[in-house]
Amino acid sequence: MLAELTIKDFALIDELALSFEPGLNIITGETGAGKSIIIESINLLVGGRADTTRVKRGANAADIAGLFVLHDGGEFALKRVVGRDGKSRAFINGQPVTGGQLSEMGDKLLDIHGQHEHQTLLKPQNHLALLDRFGGAKISAAKDAYRLILADYKAKRRALADMSASEAERRQRHELLAWHVKELTAAELKAGEDEELQTKITRLKSGAKFAEAVNRARAALGAGGLDNVYQACQEITRVADIDPSLNGAVELLKAAAADLDEADRLLSVYGEGLEFDDRLLDAYQDRLFFLADLKKKYGLSLDGLIDYLARALTDIQEMDGPDNAATRLSEELNLALTGLKEAAANLSVLRAAAAGDFARSVREQLLELAMGAAEFSAPLMTKVSSGDDYGDNGFEEAEFFFSANAGEPPRPLARIASGGELSRLMLAVRSVFGRADATPTLVFDEIDAGIGGKTAVRVGERLAELSRSHQVICVTHLAQIAAFADQHLAVTKSAKDGGTFLEVRPVNGADRLAELSRLGGSLNESQVSVEHARQLLDQAREKKAETVANG
Repeated sequence: MLAELTIKDFALIDELALSFEPGLNIITGETGAGKSIIIESINLLVGGRADTTRVKRGANAADIAGLFVLHDGGEFALKRVVGRDGKSRAFINGQPVTGGQLSEMGDKLLDIHGQHEHQTLLKPQNHLALLDRFGGAKISAAKDAYRLILADYKAKRRALADMSASEAERRQRHELLAWHVKELTAAELKAGEDEELQTKITRLKSGAKFAEAVNRARAALGAGGLDNVYQACQEITRVADIDPSLNGAVELLKAAAADLDEADRLLSVYGEGLEFDDRLLDAYQDRLFFLADLKKKYGLSLDGLIDYLARALTDIQEMDGPDNAATRLSEELNLALTGLKEAAANLSVLRAAAAGDFARSVREQLLELAMGAAEFSAPLMTKVSSGDDYGDNGFEEAEFFFSANAGEPPRPLARIASGGELSRLMLAVRSVFGRADATPTLVFDEIDAGIGGKTAVRVGERLAELSRSHQVICVTHLAQIAAFADQHLAVTKSAKDGGTFLEVRPVNGADRLAELSRLGGSLNESQVSVEHARQLLDQAREKKAETVANG
């Protein structure tokens, strides 16, 4: 709620400090006393348009400050400074902010109804959210379900868009992979081939040396070496029959002979396998150089090249196959779109029902406020044609339309000229919303234009009901409305030292009875007029007590 308001050097005000209470705050005063200046100040504080001509004569700037206290104990200090030079500054909790930021905060804290700019109910962009709040839990649940599907749909749409946006890149990758597959397939790569080639090259280059060593070794074996071992084995074997202790030597000689024989065979095989073909050496070296170039080009080992070839073949198959990622994602997107349309259609049905109920409820309230000929509607307008246009709130927008008089076509609220009609309509709308409206403070100006009698009493009742869930500040000329105040502020204007000054004071007791008498049209404070004022207060208290008792 707006707890404190300080106005300095604005219009007729030199310096004025006001305190507002929870509940219904009524502001009264003679015509021209300056009540509208207070509303102007509040409007300026919450982001309204600045008018440099309203800076008090002789001052360089007007300074408006307000303290808002929230239900949870939090506080927001707003300040607006308007210079005579046209420059305007805004502050929230002492920190400089832009005018837009101040207005955004003001929308959350306070709403003004009358001939002023700062009226959230006049902004069509707010109407759908207000209608959804009126619809309650059903619409809230349907909207949550819709938004969950919408988030999934948008994620899939972005992913598919990314794929489409990179289609040229995908084609380039396909062509590159195809070339790589062709090149690596033609290379007929074999695991370990490079190491095998290196061994062969080494053997070819050292073939003569290896052959010479093999030949000398075999010559040594053939020059009596192996025969001598056989002969020694035979000699010892003949005498071992006489002395068995020589059997060990016989076994060793036999083993030596067998090993030498096997060594000779292996040397023979190795010697036969030695190659001395220079053309073959060149071929091996060319192949090894070719593999080295491939490994350098791809930055991979031979085994890495073989693995890459296998992966490239798989990737190409996926790109060429009917069940590729883009196809799967497109199918999933279509399913999500179907679900999105169903969820949005369900939300639309609930909204249509809520819009009808809301319009009927507002018309009932208008009838109570002596506007029986008024028409009010909340039509829904489809705003999307494809999934690309789906917003967080579904397929439609809402805008409230109003006509005050019979025969006049309903028009958007923003085009309503009469402040009194607008204020009463806003009171009707706010009464319908009741506790569902989250704006803490509501300001009504000119709400009593063109009404009186029982209608004025009904307006007072509605304001009192509304003040149970909101702080209400209302300017009125009618005693029937002022009698419902929880705090009554009286505005007076006086001349002093050649200037005109504004004074605002709370009135209670006899002072309040006197002010109600004046509002009732009495020329003086007669016993009858005071008694009538007291009766108004008593009736207002009874009405308020009934409202509380009825919940």
